[in-house]
Amino acid sequence: MVVELIPLDWIPIVQLYGPLGLFVWNFISGSIIPLSNEIPIVGATAFLDPLTIFIYSTLGTWVGGLTNYYIGYKGINTWWAKRDPRAEAKAQKFFKKWGDILYLGASEIPFIGDPLLIVAGAAKADFKRFAVLTLVGKGIKVALFVLAGRLILGWFGVPIPIV
Repeated sequence: MVVELIPLDWIPIVQLYGPLGLFVWNFISGSIIPLSNEIPIVGATAFLDPLTIFIYSTLGTWVGGLTNYYIGYKGINTWWAKRDPRAEAKAQKFFKKWGDILYLGASEIPFIGDPLLIVAGAAKADFKRFAVLTLVGKGIKVALFVLAGRLILGWFGVPIPIV
């Protein structure tokens, strides 16, 4: 099983590899593999500066989202899932109407958020729009969790790095 291959203890990964470890963790959690990235973002505020956390976490989850789009764009037409032109037209119409909202917040919808990004790729949604809005949405999420981490750790008296 894939989940057994991924260490679920994020602290040693982020402490050992620093920002690169945070990027990889966020990339994996931003892709189709169901891992939480909120707790590592909050926890990383104890030993990394907020800007570093923001940049590496945002880029990691964004690249994970782009990977999901690519999986849908290229990888859905296989022996187990044939493309249906009528269903694709319906999906394209859906993403023209609701795509912007979904790109901004899809990763926050439990269980179906990341697969929606695969569907966006399969529906051949506008990639530039997808990429920009997904980056903005994931950046907002990461910024909020970095802020939450600094507030929570400060409240508990944990010394936090000063930029």
